[in-house]
Amino acid sequence: GASGSPFSVDGEPSAITSGDFDGDGDLDLAVANASTFNVSVLLNELDEPSGVFSKASGSPFSVDGIPSSIIAGDLDGDGDLDLAVANASTLDVTVLLNDGFGDFVAVGPFPVGGDPSSITSGDLDGDGDLDLATANALTLNVSVLLNDGFGDFVDGGSFNVAGRSSSITSGDLDGDGDLDLAVANASTLDVTVLLNDGGGDFVSALGSPFNVDGIPSSITSGDLDGDGDLDLAGANASTLDVTVLLNELDEPSGVFVGASGSPFSVDGEPSAITSGDLDGDGDLDLAVANASTLNVSILSNGP
Repeated sequence: GASGSPFSVDGEPSAITSGDFDGDGDLDLAVANASTFNVSVLLNELDEPSGVFSKASGSPFSVDGIPSSIIAGDLDGDGDLDLAVANASTLDVTVLLNDGFGDFVAVGPFPVGGDPSSITSGDLDGDGDLDLATANALTLNVSVLLNDGFGDFVDGGSFNVAGRSSSITSGDLDGDGDLDLAVANASTLDVTVLLNDGGGDFVSALGSPFNVDGIPSSITSGDLDGDGDLDLAGANASTLDVTVLLNELDEPSGVFVGASGSPFSVDGEPSAITSGDLDGDGDLDLAVANASTLNVSILSNGP
């Protein structure tokens, strides 16, 4: 591990994200702490004599409730990375605006639906700035928060999903140039796909929700079969496996279908999933964090 690892945070961590928060060209970390209602920002000094991550001045930064999810993005259009935090206990989102050097000021909170379990960002209304969407486990819906371009958000509506949601991701799932949403529903063992009309209004895709093989804890998107569109992969906590759903929205069937061989077994109860070309062969593989076995499973893509 890195020198000095592990690095202390300020409470029980529930979520983590990375980004260059102090503008020095390397990746820093931001950790949402559920037990202390705050965010620890750890600045990367691995190329310095100290060789560690150190807490930013002013860290931790308070949020409004028990944080469940955190993302980074330039939310106020000033060129640096800000943070957005979904607060499960207070049914809202806290936005932490960055001064460019890793010091943050809270704005909001911005109300969303009940028990937001996951948050994502993207230009959902096509006006050039980053909006927010939360998956709300208690109210079985998605809340959209539209950005005025300066980090202030207004209610963009709520859109129903099939069950109690655990995870949300955004991407152009139907290939029309705008960002759609995919939501993993833990209580109904499926994924709701919400297609965007380009202005931030969403309707369920034909055939949605799409079944997975267990209780999904996390979802990610990527072109897993190399055909140029975004597919979905869901980590299933109850069945210790991953369901891969291949995108056929531009085909006559117009749906997501299970990949050949899916589901794919992992080593324990998965809590999170991400995709990337992990073996350098040009396609996207999957990495799955397993909560019950304290390890990571790598699912390599290929014949």
